[in-house]
Amino acid sequence: MGRSPTDTKSKLLLTAADLIWQSSYGNVSVDDICKAADIKKGSFYYYFSSKAELAVATMEESFVSYELEIMNVLSPNLPPIQRFEALADFVYEKQQQAYAKYGRVCGCPCA
Repeated sequence: MGRSPTDTKSKLLLTAADLIWQSSYGNVSVDDICKAADIKKGSFYYYFSSKAELAVATMEESFVSYELEIMNVLSPNLPPIQRFEALADFVYEKQQQAYAKYGRVCGCPCA
């Protein structure tokens, strides 16, 4: 039994985000994403017209998942200096998580 369409698209999004985070957009190809996701290239193009479209979709997904955290960090109820400190702590924590997962710091520290 094959993957559901939702599973396939989600797998592409998660795999692309992970590969791009570890390396960079320019270093990751559609072939790399398909191979890592174990998804045929035709399925990739069923969901996304290009790597750029997939990258935008991964950024949108990432923003949705971090939106609440970011809104708390940048709360207008906090004085500006505390917002800045909270943002620095947030970035530090995300980088610590990446280091624990990959054994190195990956990607943009503000992403």
